[in-house]
Amino acid sequence: MDIHTSPAKPKPMSKRTAGRIVFWFFAILLIAGVSWAAWNNQPFHAEDAVGWLTNYPEALQRSQQTGKPMLIDFSADWCPPCRAMKRDVFSIHEVGEYLRAHYVPLAVDLTSPDGPANDLSNQHRIEAIPTLIVLTADGQTLSRHTGGMSASELVKWLSSIQ
Repeated sequence: MDIHTSPAKPKPMSKRTAGRIVFWFFAILLIAGVSWAAWNNQPFHAEDAVGWLTNYPEALQRSQQTGKPMLIDFSADWCPPCRAMKRDVFSIHEVGEYLRAHYVPLAVDLTSPDGPANDLSNQHRIEAIPTLIVLTADGQTLSRHTGGMSASELVKWLSSIQ
């Protein structure tokens, strides 16, 4: 046995085998991409523990009747921080109880750029979402917060207003 002989060369891959590998690679990549896009674009339906009103005049009337300030949530389905708050904050039973006990909650959906909520958005100068605004029963702004937050941050912020 000669120690100076080179090892056997591997057999080259056929074009047909290489073609199959490339095909399956791109097929799996395409399926993963389509699945990811479908998951991220579907409407998100978290349990609503808050019981948001969606009509501004009704919320204002309820605020005047109860003396509670309004908490307005300006959000949209296409907004990742809005979806996170809906999933991680507004679905918590204790958060819903706190909000109902101290506020008249109003959800304003800005998903459609030409929707009816845009007048209210313009009135309150909403430049980014999510934006939360606390209004007195006569419509005066007490406080506002732009951006997502955790449940504890939300309760801490709201507690500092009252």
